[in-house]
Amino acid sequence: MLSLKLHRYLLVALLLGATNLLYAQTDECCPTNFTGKQLAVASKSPQQWNDKVVAFDMEVMKVVDGYEGAPYFLGKLDDGSTVWIGTLVISGYIEQGRKLCVIGYFKPLLGDDLMKDVNQEGYHVMAFAVRDLETGAVGIWPRENDKVQQWFDGNIPE
Repeated sequence: MLSLKLHRYLLVALLLGATNLLYAQTDECCPTNFTGKQLAVASKSPQQWNDKVVAFDMEVMKVVDGYEGAPYFLGKLDDGSTVWIGTLVISGYIEQGRKLCVIGYFKPLLGDDLMKDVNQEGYHVMAFAVRDLETGAVGIWPRENDKVQQWFDGNIPE
């Protein structure tokens, strides 16, 4: 029978190997489908955009504590427009000035939302994956692994 120490070693090696495969896949293709033009349309009728999956490149302009201590950040899109992004992904690289690619759900803010004091816009994106464009590192919300895999495969999930 294998020792407990060897079991731990094998488990760590397996996890590191799986993580490297995941990161290697992200170099292939993580498409975007949301720009400042789409944000302008969505901002006028956030209820109609509720739960639509959006993916976009952006630069982090500001970071505050968000849901359950995870970052809640303001992202600047291609045309200079901004959108708040909430996430439960704690990656360590969501900081001011970083260039990221985000995929998540466009959501109107509810009346009792905790972030309403910070975000006056009435909507935000709830990210389920955040990719650092410089390093390629990806933070993923585990509940959306299937959608993230579709994104890695070059598709925007529905």
